[in-house]
Amino acid sequence: MIYHALKEATLCGVKKLVVVVSPRKPSLIHYLEKEWPKEARAELGKAPELKLVFQPEPRGSGEALYRAKGEVGEDPFLWLMPDFYLEAKRTASEQILQTLSPSKGVNLVGLLELKPERFPFFGKVGYVKEAVITPEGRFKIKELSSKGEDPPQTLSGPVLKAVGRWVLWPEVFEWLERTRGGDEWDDTPALQMLCLHGKVIGVILEGKGFDLGNPLGYRDLEASALL
Repeated sequence: MIYHALKEATLCGVKKLVVVVSPRKPSLIHYLEKEWPKEARAELGKAPELKLVFQPEPRGSGEALYRAKGEVGEDPFLWLMPDFYLEAKRTASEQILQTLSPSKGVNLVGLLELKPERFPFFGKVGYVKEAVITPEGRFKIKELSSKGEDPPQTLSGPVLKAVGRWVLWPEVFEWLERTRGGDEWDDTPALQMLCLHGKVIGVILEGKGFDLGNPLGYRDLEASALL
């Protein structure tokens, strides 16, 4: 999963990769520092600069993201969660960036159209509860579901779900500070605040998505014989 995320970012032209990792995973650290650069040069013809940022305790995705603050600067950046995988002709990041250029202060996120029968294959977070269609036909997201919240009920048709592919501006770090939780510092509340303030545009992704952090989603990918 990490390999696919790194490859996806590299194919988008990213020149610097920042990976948040536990210091207690020496085999993963060795892979990232020694093996991945060789694989990237052999397969992709280039290996972006790679910086490891350590998260001593697994205190949540928000804390992991915040630890990368010093490496980001003032430019927009890709935020990739490796447990999302998309089977498609173009990667999720490519689809997002080729659809919209990240204008100042406007964050982008990949969206899947999910029918209710596929809800169990995905975690209960990030469903679009409210969105406005702009004159350009884009989805300005106003509200995302919280962690553990059931997906919106629908009588017919798909529901939109935000996945772990974002283009974020550094403003997100301010919202992370404001929404910091207790033992678990999740990124969802900060992303919800960006939506509430009208600063998130969703891009519907072509292809079939898989939530590999969900056992059913992982088995769904195995059954598709994609790996």
